Amino acid sequence: MNLWRYGSGECQPALLPWDFYEGYPNSSPMGEKKRVIIHIDMDAFFASVEELCNPGLKGRPVIVCGDPSTRSVVAAANYPARKYGVHSGMPASTARRLCPGGSFIEGNPQKYVYFSLRLKHILESYTPEVEVFSIDECFLDVSDIWQQYGSPEFLASVLKAEISKRLQLSASAGIGPNKLLAKTASGLDKPDGLTCLWKKDLPEKFSCLPIGKLFGIGPQTEGKLKAIGIQTIDDLRKTSVGLLQKLFGVVGNWMHHASNGIDDSPVIPEDRAPDFKSVGNSYTLESDTTDLNIIMKVIYAMCCKVGRRLRQDKRAGKTLTLVIRFSDYKLISRSKTSEQLLFLDQEILLEAKKLFNSSLQQLVGLGHGQHKVRLIGISIRKLASLSDPHQHLLLGLEQRNKFIEATKSADRLRDLMGETAITWGSLTPG
Repeated sequence: MNLWRYGSGECQPALLPWDFYEGYPNSSPMGEKKRVIIHIDMDAFFASVEELCNPGLKGRPVIVCGDPSTRSVVAAANYPARKYGVHSGMPASTARRLCPGGSFIEGNPQKYVYFSLRLKHILESYTPEVEVFSIDECFLDVSDIWQQYGSPEFLASVLKAEISKRLQLSASAGIGPNKLLAKTASGLDKPDGLTCLWKKDLPEKFSCLPIGKLFGIGPQTEGKLKAIGIQTIDDLRKTSVGLLQKLFGVVGNWMHHASNGIDDSPVIPEDRAPDFKSVGNSYTLESDTTDLNIIMKVIYAMCCKVGRRLRQDKRAGKTLTLVIRFSDYKLISRSKTSEQLLFLDQEILLEAKKLFNSSLQQLVGLGHGQHKVRLIGISIRKLASLSDPHQHLLLGLEQRNKFIEATKSADRLRDLMGETAITWGSLTPG
């Protein structure tokens, strides 16, 4: 093993394995191998990619969102924009008020996917144990390879340098004995940070963090925890498991373990990942509306997107779910299970229309009949392979085969010319 590494311009002794696990129970220099996880998190990824593609944006506040001319939300903001209080998930209209001089750019998913795939390729050149957690972050299990680099920190610095060299983008790295602590660590010193969270670091670096910084605690859960006086991770750690289970059910047990830095979840590379359980799309309308014609057009568009994604993954599903969010942010969700596997746009639409019409009657009963619709979503679950045998109930077999061939032709055209190259004229409401 290499006992030396370079850092700060001088040769320094590398930390030995037991240094990293100081304070860990049942650990010893010659004990069993301990896990070492690195979390790579790209810095302001979407905005950084836009800056790279347009150098004139360097140093300016950059806000990536949907179509800037319509209602949308912020997908990413670079660090100059964040100084104005802009953050992801914020309505673009609010971001524009906070940062009127910012550069608002419509997001380009294809561009970000391209850089994300290149990032994955770089990381997999070091170890196959890479889990893509989202488009801009990955977990690496380096338990078997970090010794080749002297220390996990030095390996993380090598990864960061390689990303910078090959992508011209910066990344922050977090290192720990599990995914929970590694992910938390990567967010403690952004941008371009490198932070460790080992057991010995928990009192000073982890327990004192605000409860909202605990990975897995969303805004709603954060609010509920704060309402009972839990402000920090340490407050959560000191709360009895019984109370947490009473308030949050089985999640309460997870909260207790997480607040103690305990996480046994494995790093799962793509080739070992379980099949996804659903396929869905949602759309926030440009303006809230009660116009049924507009609402139906959006439902139709979402059904076609879902159908397209199912066919691309050679999947079909039986349970269709319709989600409607109103202008007051109240939400309803209705589901219907078909006897046949759905993957054709036309069949998904037939089921969605039935579900929508029945939901409208229920809306009136719930007192939402006069409320405007803000968001519509369609998803399909109970998935199976398209090669599985399935019934043909909604359409006659001969007619259905014609639709299948027509759909294949349309999909081939979209593959060549883009998703907007062709649409179903018969699906457009009058």
